[in-house]
Parts: sequence; structure tokens; C-alpha cells
Amino acid sequence: MQSLSLSLDPDTGLICPEILASDGAYVLTPCPGKSVDDVKNFFKNSFSIGKLTAEKSTVWLASSTGDKTAYDTAFRELTDAGIMVYQLSYNKDNLAQTIVYEVNPKPATTEFIKNTLNATEVTLPPPGVTVTKAKVDAIIVLGQNAPVESAPIPYIAPPARISSTTTTTINTLFGTSSPGSISTSTPVSTTTSVSKKKP
Repeated sequence: MQSLSLSLDPDTGLICPEILASDGAYVLTPCPGKSVDDVKNFFKNSFSIGKLTAEKSTVWLASSTGDKTAYDTAFRELTDAGIMVYQLSYNKDNLAQTIVYEVNPKPATTEFIKNTLNATEVTLPPPGVTVTKAKVDAIIVLGQNAPVESAPIPYIAPPARISSTTTTTINTLFGTSSPGSISTSTPVSTTTSVSKKKP
């Protein structure tokens, strides 16, 4: 029996820390642009990570649209799952749908690609691509429906708070002059004391 340990932390780009204004509680919520469904999909896809690791797949990745952000998104998703990715030059079509061609039987890899990149499995390799079974397990050509996501921002913990206290006392002596004004012949005593508690 195999066990899989998953860590859902800010490094995934799915959840972000937040301090509630109501009671000061420290909570984790979906990051901006993410939803609860994204978190669920993380766990759903993660169950196949163990099988992906065992398959040790290599894929060729191409973009038919020229969308660099879509390519970077796919590259990040695949490499994060432990898949070796090589760029494939391909500009013959502007596909509406992302396609994946399975060169060698790697079911977990193919399923992951279909679920993560919205890919449709095809039975023939892309036109003009010479397939070498010893070098590649799957070929992916991104289409217009390829997911596009910004790279996650690394989580940086806020600096620790340093408690400090500041006390200021100002004593003003008024003479015979009217309230709100200070007589020039009456001395004014001003005392200011500042104390800071060492962290």
C-alpha cells in the first residue's frame, strides 16, 4: 500500500494567509484569482502524482497559438508534477483545442495532461513531427483553450512586530493671560519622555 503526503501551503499559489479584522484570527483563504474548486482540483490531481512519478514521463510541448503565457502555464504545471518537458517548434496550425498524442503507454501522464491542460487525446501525431519512442512519451500541442495563469508570487512572511510604548507629557503653565494664550513673562515647562521596550 502506497501513501501520498500532500502539502497545501502558500508556495502552491492556491492559498494565501489573511488576518481577519473581526477577531484577529490567522486564516488561509484562496488567493486572488483562485477559488475553492482550484483547491479541490489540487487534491484531485495530486492523487495521480505518485503514479506520475513512477512513470517518469518525457513530453514534447508546443504551442499552435504563439501564446507565451499559455506555454509557460503548461510548462509550469507539467514540471511541477515531475514531468520532463522539452520545447517543440510547431506553427502549422492555430488549433482551437489542445491535443495530446500518447507515444508510449503512460496512462497517468496522459490523464493528468487531459485534466490539467484541457487536452483532447488524438490517435495520430501532429503533422510534420517525427516521433521517436525512445525519446518521448507524449506530444502536446497547445490550442486556444489552453489555460493561462500568472506565475504564483512566492509567499514572503511579514516582519515580526516589535512592541513599543511612547509616553509624552507636556505641562504648560499659564500666567494671568487669558485662556488659550501664553504670557511671555510666565515660564513654560515642557517635559518629554520617550521609553521603548526592547524587543
